[in-house]
Amino acid sequence: MSNKNKELDFVWSSKKDYNSLYPLYKKFTNKGWDCNLVKVHRNKLLNFRIKKLSNFIVLAYSATYYRLVNSGWNGKFIYVDHGINPIKYYSYIYDFFYKSSLLFFPGEIFKEKMNKLSNNFNNGLLGGFPLSDDLINTKIDKNVLINDLKLVPNQPIILFTPTWGSKKKKEWGIHNNKYLKDYPNLITIPHPADYKYSKYKKNIVIPENRNHLNKLIHLADILISDVSSLILEASILNKTTIQLEMSNYPGCFPDIDTNDKNICIDKKILSNEIRHTNRSQKPFKISFLDEELIVDYTSTINNIHHTIEQAITNPDKNIDKRKYWVDRCCWKADGNTNDRIYRMINNFLINRTIEQLN
Repeated sequence: MSNKNKELDFVWSSKKDYNSLYPLYKKFTNKGWDCNLVKVHRNKLLNFRIKKLSNFIVLAYSATYYRLVNSGWNGKFIYVDHGINPIKYYSYIYDFFYKSSLLFFPGEIFKEKMNKLSNNFNNGLLGGFPLSDDLINTKIDKNVLINDLKLVPNQPIILFTPTWGSKKKKEWGIHNNKYLKDYPNLITIPHPADYKYSKYKKNIVIPENRNHLNKLIHLADILISDVSSLILEASILNKTTIQLEMSNYPGCFPDIDTNDKNICIDKKILSNEIRHTNRSQKPFKISFLDEELIVDYTSTINNIHHTIEQAITNPDKNIDKRKYWVDRCCWKADGNTNDRIYRMINNFLINRTIEQLN
């Protein structure tokens, strides 16, 4: 294989997609590929490096693609996902998904979504979640972390990890940690999109990097969230979780800008989904599928203290549901995800074939 054939670049625009791409980027560089990890900026004038990008690039976020296009890029790309929660509406409503030369579904349920939305997309393969390998293989010294975080030994550790939205509504994001303030071992971690907003708030922990976040997930006894992928990531580690029942969530139906010019799915499908999403009846309805993502415990804000006590008393009550949803949302979370994706991308780039490899 010539060096020319071993060129592949990874392009990101936010912490979230950077974290998803980095493990795969390292896999390729360790295998001898000539790869760059490039940030694309909102300001087009800062994107001069895109002229030197490889023929194929790997993306993990829609905003990255649109920034590239707005800066004059018109190349080919491979897509891996930066999240594994199927409740949100993002997958697969935007045109860029269907322009991918190769797309990896995080799990079977995402493949089901694609089949529901498009009958003629043939560039998809099951890939899993690149972040899961490092998460699974992370080791911690629990006592050291407890001391560093000034936690109370021998008391339950609660990790609150809401999705984005803190800047938009007082009912979203980190604002809900006020209902958990009575717990001495509470750790609140905002979504990466809310890091700057949350930086100077009280009792907030901003992870130093993704490895630091992995350690905190391992440390927790209970993880509480809303529609964040971290509910499922914690479940990969068989952690007890609680999903907060709310009247609406960021990035979820029925609240969507239907005038977004990048939405390409059938308008009837879109309007039907908006019409049939009722969060008061089914708070965790999965977009475009008639199912609810209930992974473990669920709770309203008003009942959260009672639910936490239940979770402490019976942490494995819902262990079968936990495993079921991990298997559907995160394909083969066994610590070898990046190796499988590497082999499928390698096969695609060298042989120009889209082949499912297990």
